Amino acid sequence: YMLQNLGYNTTSVNNGNQCLEILTKQHFDLILMDMQMPILDGYETTKIIRNDKNLAHIPIIALTAFAMEGDAERCISSGCDYYLSKPVSQLELYEALNKILYNSKANNNNPSPNLIDDLIPEFITTTQELIDKLHIAIENQNLELAMDITHDLKGMCGMYGFPDLSEAAAAIHEYARHQDTSNLIKAYQSLKDKFFEQFKKHSLQ
Repeated sequence: YMLQNLGYNTTSVNNGNQCLEILTKQHFDLILMDMQMPILDGYETTKIIRNDKNLAHIPIIALTAFAMEGDAERCISSGCDYYLSKPVSQLELYEALNKILYNSKANNNNPSPNLIDDLIPEFITTTQELIDKLHIAIENQNLELAMDITHDLKGMCGMYGFPDLSEAAAAIHEYARHQDTSNLIKAYQSLKDKFFEQFKKHSLQ
């Protein structure tokens, strides 16, 4: 349903054998591969696809049921282009599709006009959660964690078209990298203020 909400046409199968069969009958721009499929799992199915000259070009995003250490490496080594762990949010799925299909003709390099607006509520929730985690990281003087969080914030805010928030996150990242806690705290407050102002602007549109 999430893919349909994002404007994509989808076809579902129950196992790897069905996946391979339908790939010979229809054209697909991308495969969202459940790595724990029965009968023929996603790892073996992906390897077969990669060894077929007629199918090897199709991008594959791996989906795993559990986030286990080494999962990402195993998925990539089997031939997948990207890795997601369930449960997958609509935001995570959109980010993955945007990266994989950015130059795809099927995506036409342009998401539907209402796509970003449809995802804004989830963006606001996710951003608020990251800002809260950033606050805790700063309080605990965990600058490495602060850098990780602001790295995610910078990319996500930029993708959604909020350059002010992206730049504010980048500034915090740099202050954390240089262990400049005084300016880091000021930059964090600036990020919070800008987020609140941007949220008000969007909610009033």
